[in-house]
Amino acid sequence: MTYLPSYLAVIIATVLLILVILLIQFLFPYLSKVMNKFTPLEDGELKTKLMDLMNKNNFVIEGIYVVNASKRSTKENAYFTGLGKSKRIVIYDTLINNFSPDLITAIFAHELGHAKHKDNLKSFPSTILICITEVVCLYLWASFISGFDSIEANAHNDGLMFVVYLEVMSLVASLFSFISNYFSRKREYAADTFAVKIGYGKDLEAALIKLTKSSFSYLNPHPFLEFMLWSHPSILKRLDNIKKNENKPN
Repeated sequence: MTYLPSYLAVIIATVLLILVILLIQFLFPYLSKVMNKFTPLEDGELKTKLMDLMNKNNFVIEGIYVVNASKRSTKENAYFTGLGKSKRIVIYDTLINNFSPDLITAIFAHELGHAKHKDNLKSFPSTILICITEVVCLYLWASFISGFDSIEANAHNDGLMFVVYLEVMSLVASLFSFISNYFSRKREYAADTFAVKIGYGKDLEAALIKLTKSSFSYLNPHPFLEFMLWSHPSILKRLDNIKKNENKPN
């Protein structure tokens, strides 16, 4: 018996994987409502500052919501979600509890940079590359199993073959991940620069330092490891980039 799929099957599997990932991204706002409790942000200083940030930059949102993340984690996070005019701001309650309105607004100035630069669309080629990589690894795994069968190897080692597949996929994915990580780091620098240009440089510095302390992030990774594995620049490099842009004449 041979496990070797046709090239057509590989293409179909790649397309289906891409469609599944896109479907998950589309359904994420709806799925998150099932697993979490979202409540509108109360009127106050934070809401006023966030709405002023959006209005000054002509960015339309449907609303600002707080999610009860503290029930399962101490992680502090915030993000945009939704499409078009249905975009909304989501803030973890842990972030509100530990960060000032100015620092939270600076974090969203950075996120607004991503939205203005359409970074979600720019990351789509990386998503396709990851899908192709995974399907190619699956094809190599099937070829490997087929080769074992051809020499009458033990046919009951499917579990071992699956472990081999996972290891091969991990290796190949690591070799390709530095490409998407490189562009991801560039987008992070650009979003930081956007926040500086609209006047949130100092507060963004303070927010990043506070986030680094609370998450125990590594300050100074080896350049090779950062190049290969990190999707975000190290905190020290981000702070240097912010300071350089603060010192540039308008």
